[in-house]
Formats: sequence, C-alpha cells, structure tokens
Amino acid sequence: MAEINRYNKSRLEVEDQWASHPPLTQRLHRIEQMAVTTRERDQRPVSLLLRHAERYKKELTDLLFAPVPYQGEVITQSSADFSAALEEDFGNFSFSPLYNGYYDDYLPQPFALEKSAKSKPASPEVLFSDEMENLVYEVIGLENDMEGLQYIVSKDAGVKTFNYDGKKYKQKDCALLLVQCRKELLRKKAILKENDIAIYHYFHSLTMTDMDKQRLDIRYEDLFKAAQEL
Repeated sequence: MAEINRYNKSRLEVEDQWASHPPLTQRLHRIEQMAVTTRERDQRPVSLLLRHAERYKKELTDLLFAPVPYQGEVITQSSADFSAALEEDFGNFSFSPLYNGYYDDYLPQPFALEKSAKSKPASPEVLFSDEMENLVYEVIGLENDMEGLQYIVSKDAGVKTFNYDGKKYKQKDCALLLVQCRKELLRKKAILKENDIAIYHYFHSLTMTDMDKQRLDIRYEDLFKAAQEL
C-alpha cells in the first residue's frame, strides 16, 4: 500500500458504477484487515499447472509477434537466460541510484544555462531527496486530477458528485477546484524548476575543463529538446 501511495498522488475519486471490482486500494486494505498468515511462497512458475505449457508458450509467442517484421535469426531463450538478459537491459537503461528515482517519470523544464550559481551548490542528497522525488509525483498527480476535473465538467462524463482530497463536491464545483489546482501546480513546478537549476549548477561545479562544461551544456540542451517533443 505504501509503495502504491508513493507514486499515486491523485486526490480525485470518482465512483465507477460499472466497475466489476472495488478499487485496488480498497482491496488491499481489506486484505490487510484479514490479517492472513501466509506460508513460504512457492516460486515455481504457474505454467507447471498446464499440461502443454511449452506448446502454449510457442503459440502465444507466434501470435504476439506475427505483425512484427523481423529479419534476424530467431533465438529461443531459456527462462534463466531471458531473466539474465532482462536484468542486464534494466541495469543498462536505468538511471543511477544517485538520482533516487527523480528522473524516472520526469523531464526538467527548460531554463537558461547560466554558468554562475548564486550560492554553493547543494549536495546530491538534498537535490535528489525523497522530498523532491515526492514533489515530482505530486505534480503528476495534480496534472492528472486537472484532466479528470475537466472531463467531469463535460456533460458526457455523467458525473454529478465526486470526492477530492477526502471532501465531497458537485459537478458545478469543478471550476473553482481547477483554479486551486492550477495555482498549486504552478507553485510546485516552480520549486522543481529551482531544484533543476540547482542540479545543473552542482554538475557544472564538478566539471574540470571548458570542454567538460561545453559537453554538459550540450547534454542539457538535448534534454530540453526531448522534453519539448513529448
């Protein structure tokens, strides 16, 4: 539950009358209330329960990749080899633990690459703290909430009442909530931008030569272009 709440910062709750199951948070809360003691986990693959597992795997693989044009040689990997390759790719394409998940779902907003910092650069522990990572997901949550509120405003949504931040509202309240969310979003984005500028100055302070400084600026310019193209 804590892991889910760490990334899901949405405060908007709309009851889905067509849902076949309660929300995930309610189901997890109910399981915790049951206080069920579990035995040692069985780590064997569930495919052992099937008689013709290998045949089903091949048929499913052929079905999934049928539309994919592939010219190279097809290689069949064992489960162990696949797991090892997956872990290697994950390690190669993951950010350093130094960043504490800060960039996992976030690209910095463009800013002027000024060479001189107003004060001594902060440490990575401060720049990539849990507080800053949490702020990233609060911004994402606000953006998602605003999209949800804008949808509720439309008559197509058919939503008359909803909960926001634990309080019940009517459809007519969306306009005021959107104004409040926009103000909060701008304030938190400004804090993130200040932190991003501080991060730039921290890495700039580590460069030893003019060539290193130039390379850093080029990397940041490429990052800003990527953010604008999304």
